[in-house]
Amino acid sequence: MPLRRFILLLVFLGPAAAADEFSARATPLLSKYCYECHGAEKQKGGIETHHLTSTDAAFRHHRFLEAIAEQVESGDMPPDDEDVLPTDAERQELVSGIRSILKKLETGDFPRNAGRTTVR
Repeated sequence: MPLRRFILLLVFLGPAAAADEFSARATPLLSKYCYECHGAEKQKGGIETHHLTSTDAAFRHHRFLEAIAEQVESGDMPPDDEDVLPTDAERQELVSGIRSILKKLETGDFPRNAGRTTVR
């Protein structure tokens, strides 16, 4: 009986967990290293990261993703004069999470949510 419950739990929760991989992989790193200079109050270089809180949000605000990935991967961001810098593993995790979203955009494998539906 416990195995059956576990399988049912996987069936129902699996897609939800997979659907928000960006928030699990990238959002904590963006919050830790990027929000201070590229957040709601300040957007240095015109780059905003505070909107990138979930996979769905990353799809909606995808125009910043490639620039963020390139800057993080090259080591240009965050700048060396910051007090706390990401490890190489954290950089790779953030870039990987961003590139995953970009790949889904290229292949058309993204949610087709046009916004709120009005019931009439």
